[in-house]
Amino acid sequence: MKVEWPTEKIPGTIGTVVLGKTAEDGGTRKVSYTIGGERSMPFIRAENGTPNRPRIAMEVHSAKPDFKATAAEELAGVLDDPVAWAKACENDWGADLVCLKFTGANPDGEDCSVDETAALAKEVLGAVGVPLMFYGCGDESKDSQIMSAIGDMIRPEGAVIGVAEADKYKPMAAAAIAFNAHLVSFSNLDINLAKQLNILLLEYDFPAERIIMDPLQGALGYGVEYSFSVIERIRLAALSGDKTIQMPMICDASVGNNYREAYEPSDIWGDANTRSILWEGVTAMSSLTGGADLVIVRCPSSTKYLNRMLDRLMGGGD
Repeated sequence: MKVEWPTEKIPGTIGTVVLGKTAEDGGTRKVSYTIGGERSMPFIRAENGTPNRPRIAMEVHSAKPDFKATAAEELAGVLDDPVAWAKACENDWGADLVCLKFTGANPDGEDCSVDETAALAKEVLGAVGVPLMFYGCGDESKDSQIMSAIGDMIRPEGAVIGVAEADKYKPMAAAAIAFNAHLVSFSNLDINLAKQLNILLLEYDFPAERIIMDPLQGALGYGVEYSFSVIERIRLAALSGDKTIQMPMICDASVGNNYREAYEPSDIWGDANTRSILWEGVTAMSSLTGGADLVIVRCPSSTKYLNRMLDRLMGGGD
């Protein structure tokens, strides 16, 4: 006797965002990816819960970062060369996207000039064929200048820029509108803040189909449960029909490498390298199972781990 899997009738649908534009669409990317489109919670195959595979972006910093343990070891050969780093993400480590973070432009750090930063963005754009994300340095004035400087080169590429926050969203939103980019809307672990920022962006005439929400990801042991609950609540509300939060979600799981439990040697906690990979990997998986469509990670081994997990969850792999 055939057993029918029980399914729910769900009124809401998550919107889709197309990351990257190939030559057919006027861009230069070798591939493009569609994220979103869910009509149920993640990975429920009977309800087509994940019609488009979630994607993995790997971060690349414009200035050499002070990474610990596994990340420092696995990235040792490229940490001071962002272009080589981006190439390895695509060619060696299985990243779907590259997220270039302009950390070197921060006035409180190396304070690289806008021209230097734009030149690096151009190099990375030419060096890789996967879709690209460009994250500012956190200084509103500098970020506005940087996005204006790279705008023309990213206009045809279906790129992602970020982040827009509630108290300073207009410069980033204006740049994304002007240069035909997708925009990351960042809120601080609160469904109402996420809704409020999206409403502000929509009232600013920003296209809903180019918004990707970042509800903030806490690391394993440092708020991951609360992050999961917020991500899940956002997705459930969206599926219930709330159009203000029916956008795909992104979570930056690279925070999983920032805490001592992820990298300090210990006779009790087990091998530090394995622990570091799992600390980031489990952080990322918590967001994916809650409803995220795109995650950012740091370690090459974490990317490989997540791709294996996604293969299995999407119906294949070992």
